Amino acid sequence: MEDFVIDFDVDTGDAMAVYYQQIQAPYNNSRGPLWRARLVPLPQPSPDRHEAVLVITVHHVITDGFTNMTISRDLLEVLNAVMTGQEHNTPTRPVIPAIADELVSMKDWIYCLGVFFPVAFKVIANIFSGKCYNISLPQPRTKLAFTKVVREDFPVETTQQLLHYCKEANVSIHSCIMAAAYLALLRTAQEHSKEHIYMLKVALNNAVNMRRYYPSVYQDSLGCHASVCRQEFVVHSSDAENKRSFWAFAKRMHDDLHHSLEVSKAPIRHAPLGWSLAGTEPINFLLTSLGYKNLINTNMTCSNMGNLKHLLPGKYGDGPVEITTLLRSSASELVGNPLLVTFQTFEERLLLSLDYYTNLITEEVAKMFFSCLTCYLADIALCGKINTFKTDNTTNVNI
Repeated sequence: MEDFVIDFDVDTGDAMAVYYQQIQAPYNNSRGPLWRARLVPLPQPSPDRHEAVLVITVHHVITDGFTNMTISRDLLEVLNAVMTGQEHNTPTRPVIPAIADELVSMKDWIYCLGVFFPVAFKVIANIFSGKCYNISLPQPRTKLAFTKVVREDFPVETTQQLLHYCKEANVSIHSCIMAAAYLALLRTAQEHSKEHIYMLKVALNNAVNMRRYYPSVYQDSLGCHASVCRQEFVVHSSDAENKRSFWAFAKRMHDDLHHSLEVSKAPIRHAPLGWSLAGTEPINFLLTSLGYKNLINTNMTCSNMGNLKHLLPGKYGDGPVEITTLLRSSASELVGNPLLVTFQTFEERLLLSLDYYTNLITEEVAKMFFSCLTCYLADIALCGKINTFKTDNTTNVNI
């Protein structure tokens, strides 16, 4: 771009209304810029304290979770330097070569072809079966594809208790949360199925930062360097029966994810499947515009940035500008995953949110799922097990 114009404005509306407007607004892909920002002032708690929401919207083709956090950290460092009369030089980071493409071999492409056709067949079959990727959940028929979000910020004490039980079971908080999400989806399916069920086979896509496989010189490179690691597990009602059964299930998920990331390096093998996800978008755009059911290729996706203590701290020295909370979201309504579970630990608090999409899942189902998930996590933090799961003791049906 010969002239770079920043798309920035101050908006006096409701913060979430501005968020929804920004996440739906299109980009000019030929001219750019592919990002914009809006500052939404909030009611001031005192004369000497100013509070506002900064909404930064960036096209996913140039950014990922790591880049978003880096941009936010740079911005806060610059703001604090300016307001304290100091000079801050934002570091220059190298433009990364196409390392991700170089990591993929011909064997990986052949492997992906073997994965693609069975999944594609299942995706198409699900349209005619009336199921939400093999689960009997209501799938809306609408001409509006829209991203909605619900969130829960857990207190420091609850977060610490949850981490304590995870360490005790030698399980990452990531696998603990997703094990609870599997059970929340099973409970939601039980409520909406005409049949009595006790088990589900759930497909999960974990978003993965591909920099873990890059040389150290490129560990802090900006851009979009993300892939997915797919997990499929059968979850049973019995996995919520007691403390031992829940943590055994979470440990299976933990060990499987560790093997996929560190041993088989599945995100590298799955990278070519990104083309199929990109191909899903125009198809789902057309189906939505015609009011038909969309293609769905997974039950849910998760995005976890881990502990942001160093990547995006809340406070910056003695500077007056600080971050009190944050919300990450993705307008992925055309990709084919009905639920996106997003979380990170910020200032010792677990911040959890759910993106759901009006063309893929009903609002009632999405909110019930999130309510179950947050209740289960609160249970686990309190006593290390789920207390509020209702088991189904009737006929066993695998759907």
